[in-house]
Amino acid sequence: MKDQSPAVAHAAFNLLHDKYAPVAEKVTLEMRGFHLKNAQLVSTLDDFLPPQYMKWAKKMQGEVPAHISPAEARKMIAEKLGRPLEDMFSSFDDTPIGCASIGQVHLL
Repeated sequence: MKDQSPAVAHAAFNLLHDKYAPVAEKVTLEMRGFHLKNAQLVSTLDDFLPPQYMKWAKKMQGEVPAHISPAEARKMIAEKLGRPLEDMFSSFDDTPIGCASIGQVHLL
């Protein structure tokens, strides 16, 4: 790339970003935790990443997909609280109303 003009180099890098940004998003969503938190953090700095990465990283601020089933969520809550959900709450919405890097939120 040494002999290329800046415009040609920029175009070449954009093609690579187009190719690999979806891969980075997929891996981030699979690994979750630390990686999601970092995507959320860098997405607050508008010029930190190329636009192809910023597009999905900014979504991670409020649109992290749920990664556990409603049955798993119910089981985890019951285990942590030591009683069945039905004994403690009058209702439990299986659809999460929000998710983040380390958890998801259900309406009770």
